[in-house]
Amino acid sequence: MAKPPQARDTTKVVFFFVGVGKCGTSWLYEFLKRHDLVSVPKLKEPYLIDAGAERQTAIISELYSNKEDMADFSTLYYWDPENAEKIRSYNPSSRILITVRKPSARIVSHFSFLRRNGLVNEPSVTEYLAGEDPEKIVARSRYREMIARYKQVFGSDQVILLPLEQLERQPQVYADRLCDFLGKPRVVLSDDDIKPVLKRARARSMIVARLVKVSAETIRRLGFLSILGKLKSSTLLRSILFKEAPPETVSDLGPLSMEIEALDDDYIKLLQENGIELSS
Repeated sequence: MAKPPQARDTTKVVFFFVGVGKCGTSWLYEFLKRHDLVSVPKLKEPYLIDAGAERQTAIISELYSNKEDMADFSTLYYWDPENAEKIRSYNPSSRILITVRKPSARIVSHFSFLRRNGLVNEPSVTEYLAGEDPEKIVARSRYREMIARYKQVFGSDQVILLPLEQLERQPQVYADRLCDFLGKPRVVLSDDDIKPVLKRARARSMIVARLVKVSAETIRRLGFLSILGKLKSSTLLRSILFKEAPPETVSDLGPLSMEIEALDDDYIKLLQENGIELSS
């Protein structure tokens, strides 16, 4: 049974975007930063909850210029079943934001991300899903259990579900729901707000992309988070590493097609259960 929310502790991160990746978190980060709605970190994914108390203080000092209404956009938090309780232990008044997307589309996007960064060898998502370990990206689209876990720990009022399809089809409705949940004034979206933040891309060199990805993880482990944030936000570096790619259209998801189709069907039910109706 979830306990009632306590008074907000302004010395701690309060807004946690816990996942799922490839569902619009980069747009959220840039939108909130552009309009100064919450305090965003210099590195989008600081993984504050994975650090000890002393390290948490250091991360906040290094990454947040404004210490009020701080937000953490670490999209792999959903992966560890214990993270909901860890976040509540850190700050019981935390507000949880969960980004979701039609599973089949998310899986294709996730594969493109892995391919772009030199993390998989298969040339197509169909071949990847027919391989030895496709569960790596399929499991991340099983949202139901994760959503139920956060609602049980925090209560429904402290959790919001943000589907990417609503951002694409009804951007103002999406932004209004977001601002209302954050307790901030609504923002009338401009053309700049509606533009995609990240264009579809592919690596100019798979080997170089892989080396850069490994180097980035090394920089993170060494604790140079501000440097990593600057590198990740560098448009020059991105243009050197990647080139624009056409959208990938996939009609056959291989031996997992039926399972993924069932996830798509359950996704619509999940949105309806949460009072979200998507326009056509």
